[in-house]
Amino acid sequence: MGRRPSEAQDKFIIRLPDGMREQLKAAAEANDRTMTSEVVARLRASFEKEAPTLGPSPASNLFVDRLEQEFETLRAQVRALVDVQYHLVEEMRKREPKA
Repeated sequence: MGRRPSEAQDKFIIRLPDGMREQLKAAAEANDRTMTSEVVARLRASFEKEAPTLGPSPASNLFVDRLEQEFETLRAQVRALVDVQYHLVEEMRKREPKA
C-alpha cells in the first residue's frame, strides 16, 4: 500500500508553552481547520507580512510615474536644445566667409 500524501511531507516537532496547545485547538476549530492547517496558515501569514510584495506597491507606482514624467520633460528639453544647436550651426554656416 502506498504512502499517504501527508506522510510524504516534512514533519516538525515543537514544544509549545503551557496553554498554547488549547489556544491553537480553539483557533483551529473556530476557523474550521485542523491544528496543523491552523499552524501552517498562521506561519504563512507571518511570512507574507515579512516578505516584500511581489508586485509593485502603490507608492512605488507613483514614484515610477513621476520618474517617467521627469524623463519625458528631460527628453523634450534635450530635443529643444538639439534644435537650437542645429539652427545656430546653420546660422554660423551662412555667416562664414566663402573661400
